Amino acid sequence: MDKIRLINFRNIKDSGEIELKPLTILVGKNGSGKSSFLRLFPLLQQSFLSAKKGPLLWYRDKGVDFGDFSTTVRKGCEEIKIGFSVNCNKNVDQTYEVKFLITIVSDKQEDGYDRIGHVQLSFLGNEISITYGENNEALVIVNNTLNYKMQYSDITYNLFPYLTFEREYKVPGFSELRNCLSDKGNYSRYYDYSDFLGISFNEFQNLLTDKEYGYNVINTYNSILLGYLSDFIMSVSMRLSYEIQSITYLGPFREAPQRYYRRQNLATSQINMDGSNMAAFVNAMKDKSKFNSRLSDKYKIKLESESHFGQISLFINKHGKRTNIIDTGFGYSQLMPVLLALYMFDVTKSDSPFPFSDKADLLCVEQPELHLHPAMQYTLGESFVDSASQIVNGRSYKKILLETHSKSILDAIGNAVAENKINVDDVAVYLFETNNGIAEITKSSFNDDGYLTNWPLGFLD
Repeated sequence: MDKIRLINFRNIKDSGEIELKPLTILVGKNGSGKSSFLRLFPLLQQSFLSAKKGPLLWYRDKGVDFGDFSTTVRKGCEEIKIGFSVNCNKNVDQTYEVKFLITIVSDKQEDGYDRIGHVQLSFLGNEISITYGENNEALVIVNNTLNYKMQYSDITYNLFPYLTFEREYKVPGFSELRNCLSDKGNYSRYYDYSDFLGISFNEFQNLLTDKEYGYNVINTYNSILLGYLSDFIMSVSMRLSYEIQSITYLGPFREAPQRYYRRQNLATSQINMDGSNMAAFVNAMKDKSKFNSRLSDKYKIKLESESHFGQISLFINKHGKRTNIIDTGFGYSQLMPVLLALYMFDVTKSDSPFPFSDKADLLCVEQPELHLHPAMQYTLGESFVDSASQIVNGRSYKKILLETHSKSILDAIGNAVAENKINVDDVAVYLFETNNGIAEITKSSFNDDGYLTNWPLGFLD
């Protein structure tokens, strides 16, 4: 996912397109909508991973809680729209952007439930509208010219109801098109509708240059789009499913430290959103040396664990002196899940301390600075810069989404920009403010000197 847009989502009337960079920062006062925006991602994750009746699972134990559709839709509105874009491979060297705008509406036939009402799909200059009506019938309009009624299933794959043709679908003139594109009767690589995937209309016209083709080119092209539409949506949906399953989200309230943690069969490939599996996670790490090397270099501490009689104890080792984590105050217990998540976000599969670890492609962290001294907040900001720089240098598609109130974290990132540790184009800052209860989102950025531009005077005072 490269861009996200929310319409009528909580107090967000229209976020506009929020572009996700290697490091994207959400800043604003309490109640301004930034947490609602960031929690969209764990909402999508808990929805994609669950069997459900509607498109989204608004509440899940040990997940995020939006209530239901009626408590999430902006007051006075009847629909929520979620837009996103992904880049799809056109060939080895090229990609093209695919945009979806999904409309979720209340299902008046079944009180308390919601459903997909409409999907607008845009790619390569094409616009496809899908309206899901009653009796499992959908009206598909391709480029405002071709109208076709399709069937859709009650089974929702990820976000999208599955579209099917009531009877076998045939593109008028497709056999002639294949013959036309073949080389003197030899096999053509354009054999099936899906073989035209990633080809714009202009490119389609160029394929037919100096060819004798007796059918209307526009109608044929639009009909081919319709022919592969269902498979195309399914493939993009599977791509989204993979990305969404690889989200790591850390909420603002992480579990309080304990002197002894009971050893449980908790998952240890990813830190839970509240850090509740931190002890099991650390204890299961086969090699803590690389993580502790990072801790020692930047924070002058090490994290150690002991397991005995079905219990696990965590210790902070500072200058050779070990202290149980509960005796160090709240700061370290709140910091460690963030640093562990960052570490797992950074390491390659071969360097992972777990043989079958889940790799995170999107790391969402909410208020990582809680219970931290400003100097420690600054150091944490440097850690986020280090991870973002690794994304850029490794040319990966990973992204960090950070929601913070901390001036120290912003200062650390700004100084890193000024010192050329990270490029200004690899960092995005979005300022959330409210006007009459409606969120207003403004894009800011750091200049080459590390100062924020388009920024209200005294905002962080």
